[in-house]
Amino acid sequence: MKKTFENLMINIQNKDSEKIKNMFTSDVVLLKEDFKGDIEKLFNYFDGNYTSYEMDATCSEAGASKGVYIETVTTMFEIYTEQGQYRMFLRTFSYYEGDESREGIKCLYIIKAIDDIDLETAYSGDVYALFGDYNYTPGININVVNSTREKKVIIEGFIY
Repeated sequence: MKKTFENLMINIQNKDSEKIKNMFTSDVVLLKEDFKGDIEKLFNYFDGNYTSYEMDATCSEAGASKGVYIETVTTMFEIYTEQGQYRMFLRTFSYYEGDESREGIKCLYIIKAIDDIDLETAYSGDVYALFGDYNYTPGININVVNSTREKKVIIEGFIY
């Protein structure tokens, strides 16, 4: 997953929409009405050049769905640019039995850390702040906030 993320960030930095498109599963690319437009929105969402990242959490799952064996990897990242901090959630199909075109990124959520519901960390207890709408919505999801928890505010070092 680390290599997928690093390639994604390089492609975002280089504004290479074709390489980003090729990183997603074929069904996402085909089913999203304006996938190229979503990629452009992703380019425009980042402020400053990408400088570093931290992998916050990762989870792997494997099993059969409708008789097809699938392996998924879900990972969260803290991303740092020259001008801000972002949080990214990626869900990828690392293996899809019988159909390699369905391997790749299934959903990507990105949000500026300051807009997230938990300003201190992307992982809070047993609930991830960045799961967005909790629907694993296919494609690129920008600035989707989890409305099931209250946004926390930091005032003079205290979290409210």
